[in-house]
Amino acid sequence: MENKGQAILKAYERLVNERMPLDTIWADCFKHSYPMRGQGFLNKNIDGVVQAVAAKKDQAILFDSTATDSVRLLASSVLSALTPPNQQWFSLAINNVADDYISYQSKAWLENAAEHLFKMIHASNYDAQALEFFTDEMVGGMVGLYVEKREGKFYFEVWPLASLYCQETLGDGYVDTIYRLVRFTPAEAFKKFGNNIPEAVANEYKKDPYSSKQFDFVHTIRPRLDKKGKQVKGKIARSLPYESVYVCKKSNMVCLESGYHEMPVIVPRWMRIPDTDYAFGPMNDALPDMKTLNKVVEFMLQNAEMAISGTFVAKDDGVFNPNTARIGPRRVWMVADTNNIKPLAAGGDINFAVQEIGRLQGQIRRTLLADQLGPSEKVNMTAAEVNTRTNLIRQILGPIFGRLQAEYLEPLINRRIVTGK
Repeated sequence: MENKGQAILKAYERLVNERMPLDTIWADCFKHSYPMRGQGFLNKNIDGVVQAVAAKKDQAILFDSTATDSVRLLASSVLSALTPPNQQWFSLAINNVADDYISYQSKAWLENAAEHLFKMIHASNYDAQALEFFTDEMVGGMVGLYVEKREGKFYFEVWPLASLYCQETLGDGYVDTIYRLVRFTPAEAFKKFGNNIPEAVANEYKKDPYSSKQFDFVHTIRPRLDKKGKQVKGKIARSLPYESVYVCKKSNMVCLESGYHEMPVIVPRWMRIPDTDYAFGPMNDALPDMKTLNKVVEFMLQNAEMAISGTFVAKDDGVFNPNTARIGPRRVWMVADTNNIKPLAAGGDINFAVQEIGRLQGQIRRTLLADQLGPSEKVNMTAAEVNTRTNLIRQILGPIFGRLQAEYLEPLINRRIVTGK
């Protein structure tokens, strides 16, 4: 009978294999917008430095930044609309109790608690992590945000989709099970797991406490179920409703087992893929236009090189050898007849390329809502114009906010309230 570590690794490998066809689609979306943040889809077994070098190669063949700029604008707009740091964006209430039945003192306490919670949120590292979170959300369509309380302060950490494998176990309409691959150096593993570490990690630590060698562990957070398939409701770490388990990938050893009262990882989804637990982002809709735009710009740059540097035809007359000659400044070539060397006119239509580039850039901006969310070209706007523009933006983002409120804001506030106890 397989032990718990083997069962977790087996479930992890199953999710990896099931999701593999989708990884290439997400990798394409990141490659044409934010190559640096999508390397984990295709290079899963290398460190961040090697991934950064690989990302530079992808950036070198990205000839237009329309998608990058549009994704950045959309992510910033959604972030500013959902959780602005300069305005309290939530309030607290009592479930199933009408406002008329709540006393003045209770309302005041709820307002003070909401204000205190708002200050704690934006006094943490939330604002630093939120932009990265929403950038990945716009490109990949889903990403994990881990929330906990450390030393009296909230702590947030973005878990990229490339290393995050998700599942709906309880069928409640949101992600409640995640598996992810994490890497620890011997010192990090010793700090995290204490003496309960694999022998290979312990030997490496004894040999060199400052070793940079990394070891693979699989971390899962999932509902803790009893033998009847129902979620347990215990109060100690190993019987809490959600279990957290770290398993050494090489030795199947369970290094740490604990738990949470509720799901600590928030995984909102932009547009769900039918019959799966995963989603695509708006960048997936703009991907065909972005690929076409990138190719058109590449062709135009090649044509521009010919127009700037020139292309020539030459006759091999026995004096001038076109096979070895290189046209350039401050050079003198011996020829029998100057008519033997002539410039060749470029056959492409650069004006058509410019028009097509403008059309594709506009289409990408419309798909990613950058044309609506960007700053208005009109500097001086009346109050009515400002109000009309604001209402238009709300109509555009309203349906989007509906899903994000259910899968992002509500779990976020609930998690903060629990961790704030």
